[in-house]
Amino acid sequence: VPGIAALFDRESLSDQSAFSQELQLHGKMFDGFLTFVGGVYYFHESGDQIVDSAIFFTPTLAEYTIDTNSYAAFGQFGVHFNDRLTLSLGGRYTEDHKSLDATLNGMPVVRQDKFKDFLPKASLDFQVTPNLLTYASYSEGFKAGGYNGLASTPEQLDSPFAPQKVKAYEIGIKSEFLDHKARVNLSAFINKYSSIQQQYVTPAGDFLTENYQATHKGIEAEISLRPIPELTLWANGVYNDGTYEGAASTANATSFVGNRMTNVFKYQGTLGADLAVGAGPGKFVLGGNYTARSGYFATPDNSFIGQIAATNIVNA
Repeated sequence: VPGIAALFDRESLSDQSAFSQELQLHGKMFDGFLTFVGGVYYFHESGDQIVDSAIFFTPTLAEYTIDTNSYAAFGQFGVHFNDRLTLSLGGRYTEDHKSLDATLNGMPVVRQDKFKDFLPKASLDFQVTPNLLTYASYSEGFKAGGYNGLASTPEQLDSPFAPQKVKAYEIGIKSEFLDHKARVNLSAFINKYSSIQQQYVTPAGDFLTENYQATHKGIEAEISLRPIPELTLWANGVYNDGTYEGAASTANATSFVGNRMTNVFKYQGTLGADLAVGAGPGKFVLGGNYTARSGYFATPDNSFIGQIAATNIVNA
């Protein structure tokens, strides 16, 4: 069209295949005092992609072949001291092998990388009363590193981002009252990221991923009440606080330290009601709810263009 120029033009052609398999073994010992689950996991993925871009009139042609082989072994034991107290201990070892064979504007980039980690998990459940359960848990999470497939220079493509690692803490209660007509669940959590993977867009139009330290913490609540068998009144809410606290060694192009984490809203609350009315051999269900959610940022730079306004939603 005369007088109109595309500043961002991209065409992508891709082909991908994947296969996964998991084997598990469950059992119990010593008259149920000890329960266990263990297993192994395998995942293979292979993909080819051609990306033809023209960003601010600068052409870029990239061709990728990426192969991933992931192996894992896991196990967990449950120690049931009595009908009220259970201790669970487990762990998972994961090892990912990734290979990259690419050309970017005719320049070859060939890499082979291995990412691995052992992830422990522990939890303690205590049944205070038949209708009140308390729990506490600690676990670690891992997501393998990878490659900046939308990079515009061979140097960016040849610099993989690091694995994402998190330590998660949670405590809470689950309860029922009034002859199972009322339910209250509360939990509080802290997720400590030592190297969260965060994507951003550079002023030149590059889509890159860097690693940051971050903390995400919050409180969640769920409440429901059935004053009559046909009617359920319910509410749930969450308060969040997520902040980037430091840049990992690979984060050298920009810094979001002190900014709010992407897609983490401060609060969200929902009120709802469901009415089930008998209709012939079945039921006719009417429901409605109202949700209020605070604003949040979709981009880690917390800029105005990436700001999502507070939202109110009515469903019926």
